[in-house]
Formats: sequence, C-alpha cells, structure tokens
Amino acid sequence: MPGRKEHFLLNPVEEPLYSEVANALAEALAEAANTSSINSDELAVLTGDAFSLFYMPWPVVKRKQLKSRLLEAARKAALYFTATTEYRVAHERTVFNIPRSLVWAAAFAKYVLETMEHNVSVDRAARVVARSLKLSAKRLEEAAAELAEIYEILKREQRKTEEKRGTAIVTGKEARGGLPAPVAGKAGAPLERAAKIAVMLVSNEMARKIVVLGGRIEARFRWYRSTRRESRRGTVNGYTLTSNPARALPREHALPDELWLAKLASGKWLAKRRMEEKLGMLIIAIDRSGSMSGDKTIWARSVAYALVKLAAKRRQPIALYFFDYNVHNIVTSYDEAIEALLTVTSEGGTCIDCAIAHGLKLLQRYRDRTNTIVIITDGEDVVRLKPEELRRHGARLIAVMIQGHNESLKRLAEESGGKYLSARLTEDEALEVVDAAL
Repeated sequence: MPGRKEHFLLNPVEEPLYSEVANALAEALAEAANTSSINSDELAVLTGDAFSLFYMPWPVVKRKQLKSRLLEAARKAALYFTATTEYRVAHERTVFNIPRSLVWAAAFAKYVLETMEHNVSVDRAARVVARSLKLSAKRLEEAAAELAEIYEILKREQRKTEEKRGTAIVTGKEARGGLPAPVAGKAGAPLERAAKIAVMLVSNEMARKIVVLGGRIEARFRWYRSTRRESRRGTVNGYTLTSNPARALPREHALPDELWLAKLASGKWLAKRRMEEKLGMLIIAIDRSGSMSGDKTIWARSVAYALVKLAAKRRQPIALYFFDYNVHNIVTSYDEAIEALLTVTSEGGTCIDCAIAHGLKLLQRYRDRTNTIVIITDGEDVVRLKPEELRRHGARLIAVMIQGHNESLKRLAEESGGKYLSARLTEDEALEVVDAAL
C-alpha cells in the first residue's frame, strides 16, 4: 500500500487515518468508475481529503490555488459546500464516524470525477459538485446509517483476526484521548471492504434500495419483537412443580397466608414448564435466476439483509448463497454476506431441490440444534426432497414464493415444521418472513 499522503484541500493536520482511508477509498472508487485518465496519487489525495472534510472536527479549506485541475475543482467544491446548511447537518452526523464519513467522501469524490470528465471549467465543476451533494443529503444519510452497523461487523471480524495473531487494535479512545473515533491506526481489510460498500451505495441504485429497505425491515422487526413478552429460557410448554419460589406463577404468591406457608414448607410451587431450544444455524438461499431481476431481487435481498443483521446481533451462525441450476457464492460470515447481497447478479434457471439439499450439507455440525433454512424463489419446479431429510438434520424450512405458487414446496415446508409464505413484495410481508425465520 502506498505511503502517507499530504493534504491538499485542507490545512495540514495530524490525521492517523488519512493515508489508510485515502488508498482504500481511492481503490474502491477506481474499480467502480472509469478513472484510467486520472493520476492515482491525485485520486488518493481527493478521496482522503474528502474523508477528512467530514471526519475531522474543524476542517479548514485551503485558500491557495492548486495547479491540478482535479484537486482545484475539489478544493473549490469543498469551499462552497462547507458554507451550506446541508454541510453543517452532515458534519454533525459524520464527525469521528468512519462509515458515514466514507459514504459522504465517496459521494464527494464521485461527483468531482464525473464533472471533471466532461472537461468543464473548474468553477462550474465545483458548483455542480456542491449542488449535487446538497440534493443527495437525505439518501446519503439513510445509506450511511446502515453502513455504520455494517462497519461494526467488519470491525469485530478484524478484532478476531488480530487477536489470533497476538496483536491488538488501537481503539479511538486510546489513540485520541477520549474522542469517539471508531478505529485509529492501521485499518486493513475491513476498512477496504467498508470503502467498497460506501462507493456502491453512492453509485448503485439497487444496492442503495437493498440497504435502506433491509434496514427498515430490521428496525421494524426489533420493535415488533420488543412488544412481545417471550421467555428468555425457551418456549412455554405446559406446567410443572418447582422448589424455587422465584419461578412460581404469580397466582401462587397471591394465596392466603396459611396456604402460602404450606407451599413454602412443602417446596411444591406451580410453575411454567419451558422447552429449551439450542440456537442452530440460519441458512439463507436466494434464487438468482433471470426471472428474479428487478423488484423481486431487491425485495428478496432486503429480507436477507435484515436476517443477516439480526443473526449477527444474536451471534447466530449463518450461511448465505445464491442458486440457479447450481449453488453459487457460498459465504458464512456476516460481512461477506452483506457484500454478496449487494454484488451478485441475477441470471440462469432454477433448481429448488439443489438449493435445499446443499443447505442440509452445511448442517452436519448442527443436527442437535434447531436449524432454519430460508429459501426465497419464484421457481415453480417440482420439489422432490422428502421432509424426513429436513427433520433428520434438525431443520425446518421457511419457503417464500414470490408472486406465484408451488404446491410441492408448500407441502415440504409445512411437513418439515416450517412455513410457506406467498409474497407480493410488501414491507409487511417481509416482516412476516423475518418473524417466521427467527
């Protein structure tokens, strides 16, 4: 990775993250846009300074004119944009926040590159960039809010890797005397992955829709579950006697004194009997056939996005893959699952049996637990797999049929102890899928 870069847009300040972000974001932007005519060093400076513009507490844009047309356009755009109300609002939400600053920096750099490619004057390019950022403020904030949680997942994965190697991450508070910066020092692969996702959210409409809709589904589900009074110890399954008065039913403690003392002496309190469940694996299989393109794939991937985020919060092992006639892009980590949901294309045919059978192979280590396979498809091919196969692997099938019906798939799901759902691509139906799976 190239060495430390010098700030060109901002007054020089000590910024430990500058070079790491500059190179990671520049590399991601170069992959997403045609930047072959742009000097790589200039691109790294552009992205690094754009990041610092939103990340630093008191950025001051240089007044001295620069020789580079690209960097001069970026400097003037920063000067115009920092004078707006939109910048003040964005800065309050991004300061010392790596993920949100990444999204805004990606947008800033992308608009500079796009306008300069048209060979317009520096002043005009700068004003176009500033105007574009103001118009995009709302959707950028929505995307950045979701990326913040994605980055937390990436950071945890990095911490695990560093701990295995016997090295430690320097946290923001340790490096900055209490300032809440997420990470300081060497960022490594998690930052590079987060940078690619940030560029994707700015430049890819489908990815942005998946993240925003998936985030809403996840948030609604968390509120929905919080309104339900579920046992922490398992599912209620009848009644039993216990010697522990703390586990007794409330009505046991409402008995007359003489009866309450008799219960205490005998040690026989009536309590709810609970059936313990071991949390197993969550497998998500998404149809990537050609017929699943457009609104179907956005809805399906948004549901999967919410499931991945919720599984990460409760540390449930996952596997996510796409299928047509075969199975593709198999991932078992949360960060790779998010990236796959935003990048895998839809094409090919459909083989539902192949998708479910592959999921069963992944459950060899989890047969003694309660496992769930979620399959989202619009395929109408006949499913020949037997429900005994799922039960043997401790798995139940949640089958989601998009805008159609598959009788054989419905029978398999219901006989396995799972659920069959027809989807017309609404947010309420997405919430129902997540509830059934978790």
